[in-house]
Amino acid sequence: MSESLQDIIKKKSNQQPPEIAAVKLFVKDRFKVEPGVSVSKDSITILVPNSAVAGSLRMVLFELSEALVTDKKLIIRIGQNSI
Repeated sequence: MSESLQDIIKKKSNQQPPEIAAVKLFVKDRFKVEPGVSVSKDSITILVPNSAVAGSLRMVLFELSEALVTDKKLIIRIGQNSI
């Protein structure tokens, strides 16, 4: 018998990858802004609201990549938080 869509959604865990929480915490602590973060198989995209934050984040990107302990490429984008 087929399951209803509601049953399937209830079973699905809404856990986000640990990289997302770590990046959000790092950026929020350092720059007091809420970033958008998306993770793909080979990159982590960080969406920040303005170029000032993006430039400052670029200066500490190496520190962030060491804290994450990942081989994924870190990409910084400027825009509205829609990720």
